[in-house]
Amino acid sequence: MGREDGQHRYVPCRRDFLAPQEWPLNKLTQQNATESARTNLPRLPSKIIFNDTSIQERIKAGCESIIAAEPTITEYDTIVGDGNCRHKLRDGAVNVLEFISSQDLSHLPRVVSALVDD
Repeated sequence: MGREDGQHRYVPCRRDFLAPQEWPLNKLTQQNATESARTNLPRLPSKIIFNDTSIQERIKAGCESIIAAEPTITEYDTIVGDGNCRHKLRDGAVNVLEFISSQDLSHLPRVVSALVDD
């Protein structure tokens, strides 16, 4: 069964094992197609009402924590990366703070949608 060349032993196999195979389905492509189908759905208004003051405080606290942690984030990113992570996180937090300062957060889903679209 098979042949040998002194160092290797060759085992016969069916030709279809060596034939080109179809690529497995890309789950990300399928997910994107599903998500784009969802974007065509009509937007329904949220029935949940949020407390503007409470939401403002929570978002501000989160953003301020990110801004305050900038030196630590930079230290870690300098060790494992290129040290520019701090700018992205800090600037993102600053932009969120600027954005929410002029928004009524009692309609949070609509506001978050507007933030993401910007």
